[in-house]
Amino acid sequence: MSAALRIAFAILALGLAGLILIALPGGDGGAAINFLTATPWGRVTTADLYIGFILSGALVIAFERNVPGVVLAVAILLLGNVVTALWFAWRWPELAASFKRRPA
Repeated sequence: MSAALRIAFAILALGLAGLILIALPGGDGGAAINFLTATPWGRVTTADLYIGFILSGALVIAFERNVPGVVLAVAILLLGNVVTALWFAWRWPELAASFKRRPA
């Protein structure tokens, strides 16, 4: 199960990276940002996204507990969930083991 989840996380990261690469040459990022900041639901979506980035970064910092953890957390804020998914793919066995060690 652990290997399957790691593969799934890596596939999600690659899929998101692919979508980003497709959007780069043809997409108008400014128009998307204008939409997100101009409408109430756009602001909710943006807040939800960045709260998720902050929570993911906090998890990385708590788990890594060193300078690379902070660097990864900053990368999540700048690059988004591609970094989060890659980190989950990389660290899933240790994360799963730490969840099992902790009492409910």
